[in-house]
Amino acid sequence: MEQRTNDPRQSERFPIRIPVYAREDYFGTSVDLSESGMLIRSAAKAAREGASLSVRFTLPGRSEPVVIETRIARIGEQSVDPQSGLGLSFDTRESTHRVVCDYLATLKRDRAPLQLKIAADAGRRMVTLSGVLTDPLQLSALQSMPQPILLNLRDLTILREEDWLSFIYTLPTTKPVALHDCPQSFIQKANRSPQFLAGQEVRSFFAPYRCAKCDRESERLLFVQHLRAKGVQPAALFTCDDCKLPMELDTVADEYLKFLHH
Repeated sequence: MEQRTNDPRQSERFPIRIPVYAREDYFGTSVDLSESGMLIRSAAKAAREGASLSVRFTLPGRSEPVVIETRIARIGEQSVDPQSGLGLSFDTRESTHRVVCDYLATLKRDRAPLQLKIAADAGRRMVTLSGVLTDPLQLSALQSMPQPILLNLRDLTILREEDWLSFIYTLPTTKPVALHDCPQSFIQKANRSPQFLAGQEVRSFFAPYRCAKCDRESERLLFVQHLRAKGVQPAALFTCDDCKLPMELDTVADEYLKFLHH
């Protein structure tokens, strides 16, 4: 049966950078995402227009991966290297296509100012940020906060790295901003650019895990102090909720933990 696909250029695009996998192999990194498809940078040499391709990716702030059938709609794009720009059109019949649409609908709805929740934590103030950061001015209220500044980023989505850095650079602090519960999307940005963590210190972060027996995927919270103090390798820190066997880190450890050495 022929796939039902649309031209991604006809839908609103969101500048979301996430790794994309074909089968079990890394295929490329997205440049933008829309309801109809995605534009990615890819080093794939055998790609051809019109070919079908099953891809897997995890949306920022989400733990479950999206697996969806696509069609290579075009190769080459003005905004990226013409040798590696691939436009993928989603099969709109896939149930996972609704997951993508619902996620983008949330981004559109959450363009209102971010929600900031302040709570006491051992005599200090922990600020929980939730929503989508589209303008550093959304966080201007934090500029007058007393030191030290502790931020929980679990439910924060950052579309543009420059917006986050603009906010960090405006904080009148002489100590690193402590970051807690950093989502995978934040860690991926930190790994791509050492400057992304300027003036900040990651205290805890989420990482993807998978059970080899059950093929169950989940994300688990890791604490930097624990990893460094005991020299613990994150490969088998957790057990599967179903079979109780050790879970494996579902990514390359050296690559995912690269931000710890910046």
